[in-house]
Amino acid sequence: MGGGSILVIILTTFMLVEQHTAQAANLIFFIPTAITAIIVHFKNGNVDKKIGMKILLTIIIGAIGGAMLTSLIESKNLKKYFGIFLLVVGILEMIITIKNIIKNRKENVK
Repeated sequence: MGGGSILVIILTTFMLVEQHTAQAANLIFFIPTAITAIIVHFKNGNVDKKIGMKILLTIIIGAIGGAMLTSLIESKNLKKYFGIFLLVVGILEMIITIKNIIKNRKENVK
């Protein structure tokens, strides 16, 4: 979870921007960051080009499909689904963090 999630919440809750517009704004702000990250990771050799090329088509189809799907969902429902998504991701992050803390404690005791 990053700043984009917070941006959407601020736009919809405090600025009363429609959910579709807030999520579109989030994606527009994300594009330059993603491009920069891709360039840096390529330069640092952190990208497996074979795997990247294999999943590229899936990524493109998923992005287009996701955009088309959200255009069919009412803003009110999209807001609910986004909230559920954030809740699930937050819970999963807490579970992973707790597991890592327990694992680190066990390793430090040895």
